Amino acid sequence: MLIESLKALVPPSGYTARGWVWPQVEALIGLTLPDDFKQIVTYYGPGIWADWIILFTPVTAGSPYDLESWPADMLEQERGFLGDLTAEQRAEEFPYQLYPEAGGLYPFALSAQGDRFFWRTVGPPDDWPVVLSYARDTATTEFPFGIGELLERYLRNELDEQAFPRHDSPPDKLFVQFPNFSP
Repeated sequence: MLIESLKALVPPSGYTARGWVWPQVEALIGLTLPDDFKQIVTYYGPGIWADWIILFTPVTAGSPYDLESWPADMLEQERGFLGDLTAEQRAEEFPYQLYPEAGGLYPFALSAQGDRFFWRTVGPPDDWPVVLSYARDTATTEFPFGIGELLERYLRNELDEQAFPRHDSPPDKLFVQFPNFSP
């Protein structure tokens, strides 16, 4: 995904990343992240896309949607939830491993309704597909592309209506930055 196509659809607000050094962030979480994710977060910062998708960002620890703490907490919760399934249920309903298992899912975003977005960490980071895991359910949808393409398709209402809510957001509301993080 080229950040330019997303920027043409949703002009950035002038946010500038506050000292994020991606190699340091990646070393801290122990994972090399996809380039499209890093570009989106760097250009737009913390906020919500079309009133639904919230990407985690490398902000001060303990801040809302912190990339350094939320994924670990979500993985722990997911393991607890999945631990209640039988092996047969798990194989049928949630056929994935969780990070740090090989190819395991790593969370990087939430929906406003509590759905969880994961990368399936198989192959090079820029090739990781996105897996949407629905709130209060083991149902998942896997998309054969990264977050940049997923965001662009969602903002253009080009994704399956069952997986994503339709929106009629005006262009200036396709991304709303969280107020504490204005430039």
